[in-house]
Amino acid sequence: MPVEVVALQSCLLRYLSSPQPSELSIESLPLVKQGTEFQLSVWKEIAEIEHGSTLSYAAIAKRIGNPKATRAVGSACGKNPFPLIIPCHRVIGSASLGGFTGDIAIKKRLLDLEKNGPAQELS
Repeated sequence: MPVEVVALQSCLLRYLSSPQPSELSIESLPLVKQGTEFQLSVWKEIAEIEHGSTLSYAAIAKRIGNPKATRAVGSACGKNPFPLIIPCHRVIGSASLGGFTGDIAIKKRLLDLEKNGPAQELS
């Protein structure tokens, strides 16, 4: 197995078993450095969003010092190679949830799970 895959597997196992997954640094992820400087700055900012919280695309753009780059932030979200670790589902539009690479229903479900915890199964 390639070294990068083994390193990624190790990072994912640590992430999934951690009670505070946001403590995992994106710099420790193999292959993340394949993004542009702009994408890396967006992904790093997204990784700082706390579990159960959201930020708008515009807020991310302001935080990285490029307030007019709202659409580019959305594009960087769409190119996120590690959506479980760099939680782009926590980035929302100003008037809606915004987009999501997988499916908007998945984004909504992830946000609901983080906010409310797993729902009880109905009989």
